[in-house]
Amino acid sequence: MKRLLNMKTTEDVEDILYGLGYPKRTTTSGDVYIPDLPDPKVHIPDIPVIVAGASSNHYKEMQAMMHNIDTVIRPVYPHIKVILYDIGFTERERQAVSESTTIHIR
Repeated sequence: MKRLLNMKTTEDVEDILYGLGYPKRTTTSGDVYIPDLPDPKVHIPDIPVIVAGASSNHYKEMQAMMHNIDTVIRPVYPHIKVILYDIGFTERERQAVSESTTIHIR
């Protein structure tokens, strides 16, 4: 997390993120402070949407991610929408994914 907080972005990127509801980042004594919540004027959906992409060379990692979504997130958000972009599955992998979980494959 510390590594991510130390990443630099341009002012344009910061403005875009702010427009999406993320707070402006300020630097104090070399530490980056990011408040816990985005701007309260920006609507945040009650149920998040998870979007990911995977191909055959990351099929096992995608299966682990889907298992975590089904066992950790779905109990809290049973109607969560998951969109998975197929960027190179085999037909067998594609069928296995669509039969094993409730996701939208694109």
